[in-house]
Amino acid sequence: MVTGMKERPVVVVIDDEESIREGCLQTLEGRGYRTAAAPDGSRGLRLVGKAKPHVILVDLRMPGMSGMEVLQRICELDPDGVSIVMTGYGSIPSAVEAMRNGAHDYLEKPLTPDRLIEAVDEAMPIAEARLGKGTRLPERDHAEGALIRFILRKASRYKDFARKLEYEGQRELSGWGISSESSRAILSRDTAWLTSRCGELALEERKWLEQRPW
Repeated sequence: MVTGMKERPVVVVIDDEESIREGCLQTLEGRGYRTAAAPDGSRGLRLVGKAKPHVILVDLRMPGMSGMEVLQRICELDPDGVSIVMTGYGSIPSAVEAMRNGAHDYLEKPLTPDRLIEAVDEAMPIAEARLGKGTRLPERDHAEGALIRFILRKASRYKDFARKLEYEGQRELSGWGISSESSRAILSRDTAWLTSRCGELALEERKWLEQRPW
């Protein structure tokens, strides 16, 4: 729960499906966040410029301006905000492109309330640090770190993906657009290196790294 703050953090939701918008707003307001929403990219960008949110949830497939273009524009408009992609058409190429365009996380629909809250709660300290210090990683480093975190998160939650890493290793990671050094760190379970690259790891990510038998 978000407590002990003079002003509650702001989350903006940009999605063309009304049921998704309303579900996200209800869940996040119940968590203690202030919220606002827009049904398309153009209005979403205007809302981001006005509200200066901590976290922005962006649907990838929307009429008019695409989610990828929205991500790019957000980086120009509000570089301190943290963007999270939502999509019902998840794939490795779109995840990689989203991270390269500035996304912090990549969520596949349908979303559960717990998964939504977890993603926003995890992104919030990063947004607050940016807003407080006015600092931001170079885009290349941000994208690399975000991709590593996404791979670790995916492996810790989905056994099929974890098995692919276990048995196919470098071949499986080759399509993710990360450096060979990052791939080696994941496959060798180099927790210290991974932490230095993308920040403190979540408990489930660390647990997965420590328990892998390969």
